[in-house]
Amino acid sequence: MVKTRPAIPEVPADIQVCFEQKVRVPGKKGEPLTQQQTHRLITDLWASDANKTRCGRRLLAFLTNLRPAQ
Repeated sequence: MVKTRPAIPEVPADIQVCFEQKVRVPGKKGEPLTQQQTHRLITDLWASDANKTRCGRRLLAFLTNLRPAQ
């Protein structure tokens, strides 16, 4: 008797897209950021962190709810 592993479903596309989003650093490489650019970057990073936390919670719920086929 050959044992086979159950197929693991694909991670939902919306969760994959969520983790692929990146925050773009403003300005030109090698030049210091202005105060306004720094403020915007920090705000964007906070928002990104909150979004990634929500994505992580949804991913954990998805993984927790996986049940082997019977």
